[in-house]
Amino acid sequence: MGSRRVHNSLSRIRQDGKAGNLYYVRIRSAYGPLYKIGFTAMASVNERMSYGGNQDYRLIDEVLLFRQMSDAGGAEGDLHAHFSDRSAFGRFSRNADFPLAGNGQSELYFRDVLGLDDNYSWRQAFKTWLRVQKVTFLGRAGEFHWALVYGRALCVLALAIALLTVLLPVKLVITAFEWYERKRLGKKAELSEHDHRIDRLLEDLQRFVSAEKAEPALRRSEEMLALRAKYMSRDAGKNGG
Repeated sequence: MGSRRVHNSLSRIRQDGKAGNLYYVRIRSAYGPLYKIGFTAMASVNERMSYGGNQDYRLIDEVLLFRQMSDAGGAEGDLHAHFSDRSAFGRFSRNADFPLAGNGQSELYFRDVLGLDDNYSWRQAFKTWLRVQKVTFLGRAGEFHWALVYGRALCVLALAIALLTVLLPVKLVITAFEWYERKRLGKKAELSEHDHRIDRLLEDLQRFVSAEKAEPALRRSEEMLALRAKYMSRDAGKNGG
């Protein structure tokens, strides 16, 4: 079931061969930090989020990744499909209570899913999640979001099942686990190509960001070495004279 959902999402979202820029930003919000994965053909994230006079560019806290790619559209689709179960608001969310309504709200995440924010912490993500749930269920606009309620109900059900396993006979639990493993391994081959592509993409993006961070330090180091060589040469000239 899970694998089918991933592939269905992938086939709906992926834009193969669409060149442009893949970006990943930390968003400031009244609820706490959020993370957005996106694609744009524009020259910057600011330009993308201010398109049509929109003021959402003011919410940008930090651009964690902005990379030109020949398949940026496909990469964005792959990432959203892979992290669909971690999405903050759901695929077609346009809730005016939350950031980026009608401007990429469904592309937001509570967690640093790409692992590119050095300042990220799980406590931060949890606090943001709690604040969003409060508005979701109590409602600032009086709207009750059944899709989110359904998702939370599934979490409660999963917890109940986990508790039942403590009470059930060990043999029955082992049998159920073995059945689950057979099902999971049977679907592993179906997902392997997608998973490998995602793993390679994530590693590539992390290397790219690491190289960008290292570049200014390397440049400063090279400048210092050049300056040192200049002074050593000058001092040697004085001594020789």
